[in-house]
Amino acid sequence: MAMSIGTSTSVDTSSPVSAPSRSSEDAPSSAPAEEAPAAAPADSASVSSEAAESDNGSEGAVAGLGSSFGAPAQAEPAAAEPAAATEPSTAKPAAADTPAAAEPSTETPAAAGPADQADRQADARRVAAEAEAAEERATPGERAVAEARKFEGLKSPDLKGKVPTFEAVGGKTNNCADFASSFLVNQGQLKQHQINVRAMKQALPDEGYRKIKASEAQPGDLAFSGTTPRRNSHVQLVSSAGARNTIGSNNNNPVTGAKTPGRQAIYERSNVNPANLEVWTRRPADVQVASR
Repeated sequence: MAMSIGTSTSVDTSSPVSAPSRSSEDAPSSAPAEEAPAAAPADSASVSSEAAESDNGSEGAVAGLGSSFGAPAQAEPAAAEPAAATEPSTAKPAAADTPAAAEPSTETPAAAGPADQADRQADARRVAAEAEAAEERATPGERAVAEARKFEGLKSPDLKGKVPTFEAVGGKTNNCADFASSFLVNQGQLKQHQINVRAMKQALPDEGYRKIKASEAQPGDLAFSGTTPRRNSHVQLVSSAGARNTIGSNNNNPVTGAKTPGRQAIYERSNVNPANLEVWTRRPADVQVASR
């Protein structure tokens, strides 16, 4: 039974269709050509239906015919699945290694060699020589102040036996004249040691002292102060040019500002208004001393 498909191709469905044999290049010559199994007769109604539904001309008909006779259909490529979204990592970055603390060296420094010891001895000799030269250049008044500073902070009665001529006859409270005159006597600036402020001041003209302005004062001069116009109640050694500083046996601490009634100690203090001091010096009028 012959059936018309499309417009130009006729197929005889009464006899089986044989598959074409492989060429000699596709199969080895020793193997016989395999025959394709005969396809089952197609139902005429099914073929007519497929032919009627095809609107692609002869190429569509042939393709439908090949599918009906068992030709393998080409598989469509599978659609690629979308890649899963990558979740942000919550892992914490690895902490940087903390460098180990360097252990303190336990090595004992090398002992100074002979050269180092020689250098140190030379430095010590140089410092001593400079100090000796400075002392030689110092005036008697500057040397008196330098000696007085060695006892700063001590209670004045404790100086007895440590400072030549100091007697501490004023007990705990009245040693200012005793202190000042002791250091001047030891430096040859006074002939007579004094324990009373008024008596000391009255003896100064006979000792070669004269009254000067506070702005002219130099270390080692005497500075009198007090509540009376005559300023006979207290005396100290001038310790800086212009009487800006004085040192003596005082009742008030220059560091804390506290007064210590009933006890005197050796303090060096600043003078807010040196003009209130009455200053005496042993330096001749024609001798000019550089400010220090």
